[in-house]
Amino acid sequence: MDSQASLLLSTRKSAALHSRVPPSQTVSSHSGNRSSRTELMDQLSDDLIADILSLLDTKEAARTSVLGSRWRFLWAQSPNLDFEFLDWYQPNKRKEFVDGMNRLIGACKGKKLEKLTINFNDCSVPDVDHWIDFGCERNVQTVKLRIQNERHPYILPKIMYTSSSLVSLSLEFCNIQPPEGKIKWPSLIKLQISGVQISQLVMDNILLASPRLSSLQLHQCWGFTHLTINSTNLHDLVLRDPEDQIDLEPVLTISAPHIKYVDLLVYHMKREIHLQPCSSLVSVGYNFIGMDKVIPKAVFFDTETFFEEIHHIQELHLQDASIQVVSKLLDHGWQLPTGNIRCLRMDVAWDAKQTLLSSLDLPLCTLVILNASPTIDTLIISCDYPQMLEDNWTQLAKEKCNGDFINLKFIKLMNVVGDSSGDPIRTLAQILLERTPALQKMEIWFNVQDRDDFMKISQTVHAFPKSSTEALMLLH
Repeated sequence: MDSQASLLLSTRKSAALHSRVPPSQTVSSHSGNRSSRTELMDQLSDDLIADILSLLDTKEAARTSVLGSRWRFLWAQSPNLDFEFLDWYQPNKRKEFVDGMNRLIGACKGKKLEKLTINFNDCSVPDVDHWIDFGCERNVQTVKLRIQNERHPYILPKIMYTSSSLVSLSLEFCNIQPPEGKIKWPSLIKLQISGVQISQLVMDNILLASPRLSSLQLHQCWGFTHLTINSTNLHDLVLRDPEDQIDLEPVLTISAPHIKYVDLLVYHMKREIHLQPCSSLVSVGYNFIGMDKVIPKAVFFDTETFFEEIHHIQELHLQDASIQVVSKLLDHGWQLPTGNIRCLRMDVAWDAKQTLLSSLDLPLCTLVILNASPTIDTLIISCDYPQMLEDNWTQLAKEKCNGDFINLKFIKLMNVVGDSSGDPIRTLAQILLERTPALQKMEIWFNVQDRDDFMKISQTVHAFPKSSTEALMLLH
């Protein structure tokens, strides 16, 4: 891989020199370097050079055609095509880009296309259709489309709905309107759809038409009221509600008896998510958006109900607002029903508009869940919080501990503040070290810029009392 990266950099520089510098200057100023690079490249086969060029985007790869007669069409053998134009306000440049891409397609000699990426603002529909037709005719396996058009949302062309070669498909801002509702994706394994309305009929057809589908991601989509997933192959479901869609359906029911991994971002002010009982479920991610300062009672009730439905899971991932909700429920005596958890992950990504967490919610919620789930053996905490400093919380934290966490073996703490002894996450590390007799490894990533500060905090952490004599400490 290192040698390929070196060759790639050399190729990029050579192409840039030949395309920008007059021939006479190129020979006189760079003949020695160019000669050695050319000799090195001449030793490689055409297939290997084509593989190296496939690491470049299409426009950069095409520039290598000026390196010599041998190079003229090597870039055209690349199995990848990457079209990207994101400038809304340059119509002349847009036309130049489109014309150039159409010429490039005309020069492509590859019989099979592995990947087609189109990232385009204010698109020309006939041209994008032409590029997609080109890909489908060459049995493209991976397609990523991000077609943003403020006037008329892009509609997928007919050929896309019956592609038998598609393995991975990502659609953003692309309307899905299959002719007569017919879809046939027999090879599709991964599907991601973002930012569009999907009717219930189309959603049902997608699920029925993709028998090999194993991963489904729906980001900011609406228009359907239930997901009925009967396939035994579909194991991974990601659902993220849109934040600004006023026509969001009030209830979404998910029936997926064979699903294993679910990640939900729910707009609880606008709709409820009902997850039907699923004994195969292993891992759940849970979070909210659109929360006000006062959490509605319905959110607490729905959270309690949701956790009753997932009581058998082995991995739990809580983020931001969901940590606050669970923390308040636990403070009011709620008993966490998930007694089989093996891995607990807690993430806080600071956003002043979204996060209502106090600096204590994350560490205290962590301790209470650890108490309620003695089977947990892995704990991961990531806290991107500018200030989580509380000087007088240690005693409160210790009151939340009923005893040792006897099965906890692996701990990873990320973005720990290093410039104050009152940082709750750092103090949490101290408490955990005292109460984890089976601990094998603790890894801490400090948010410290100064080397001397890092050495000082490292010495402090290494001096914390440990209940496990076998624990390995890794500090970064």
